[in-house]
Amino acid sequence: MSEIIVGPSSEEIAFSWGDATPRIIQEMVSGLTINMIKLVIQTAFNGTGATLSLGIIGTPEVFMATTENIPSVVGTYIVTPGYKFTSTNTVRLFITPGSASSGNGVILINF
Repeated sequence: MSEIIVGPSSEEIAFSWGDATPRIIQEMVSGLTINMIKLVIQTAFNGTGATLSLGIIGTPEVFMATTENIPSVVGTYIVTPGYKFTSTNTVRLFITPGSASSGNGVILINF
């Protein structure tokens, strides 16, 4: 698991189709703002029905909706949520692999 950063910074975090979901990506403390999220699909998810979203428990698409990336297509997907945390919370990647048996990428959060 990646080191948790609790101050202004950014970190690249790897993920794969078979990771337990929701996958913890980053703990965010009150007062931090997510300026940009970059999701890079390095190996396309094979099969059908795979979806990815970034959010928090209870609001799994608050930062990146499933319609803002295509796991079956290698590429870079960027969102700029400008979301400011009013309390400590954890950013999570919600993975629905569908029928995929491979696929991976990295996430970069700038805050």
